[in-house]
Amino acid sequence: MDFEERKMEYDFNKFCRESCEEILSKDESVKWRKSEIIYSDLDHSLVRFDGKDDEKDVHIYFRVFHSENDDRYEAVPVVLKDDKLIEGIEKNKYDLIIAREAMFDKANFTTYLLTQDELVVTLSSNHRFSQYNKLTFYDIADEDFILMNPYTSIYQLCINELKNHNINANIIKTARTESILGSVSINEGISLLPKSNFEVFHRKNINTISLDPSIKLSVVLAKHKSTKYNFSIKKFIDFVEDFKSEL
Repeated sequence: MDFEERKMEYDFNKFCRESCEEILSKDESVKWRKSEIIYSDLDHSLVRFDGKDDEKDVHIYFRVFHSENDDRYEAVPVVLKDDKLIEGIEKNKYDLIIAREAMFDKANFTTYLLTQDELVVTLSSNHRFSQYNKLTFYDIADEDFILMNPYTSIYQLCINELKNHNINANIIKTARTESILGSVSINEGISLLPKSNFEVFHRKNINTISLDPSIKLSVVLAKHKSTKYNFSIKKFIDFVEDFKSEL
């Protein structure tokens, strides 16, 4: 690794910590003690922060992305596998998690709506449907599909919707979002993804088309009903509710 590469990596890692620290500083109830970059390359880093509130240790992970199209960096909370999130909160490893509402059994979870998302058809700008305003499931029934990994709630949603429309879909592979977009951009197939993904992942040669009828995706803050409220939990929920009321 030459000097310039080392400097770029240093600058990137420094930005990772500073970006996440800026986000975390807004929660004064937690004292953040140290940060550790678990993985890093010139595209993204995984950063873990360890802290402590009045009652117990607190840990949070961020994944920091570098945009391909400009010099901006974006720090976002890391997304764990959906089954690991549920397992973790059921075992009291997490107090609160943010995820899609479809993951949660209302009998066991209390949820607080954060925002609405939308499932969209994702395809190459060279695809025959790329200039359509809307598409139905019947329009795309004969396409080759590249879906998110089977452990995700989005995969399960897509499978259910395809079955509900009596479509025997040709799913050529499943993958993470980054890989899906790479394959779609060269017209290997189409995908069904949350529209909000495109606020983080910026790819050329990709078009998104709304479904008709639209499929809304609710993103919620969730607490297992067995988890006792403490000061930090109450404060964070109050912050979320106040933030929503100001929108």
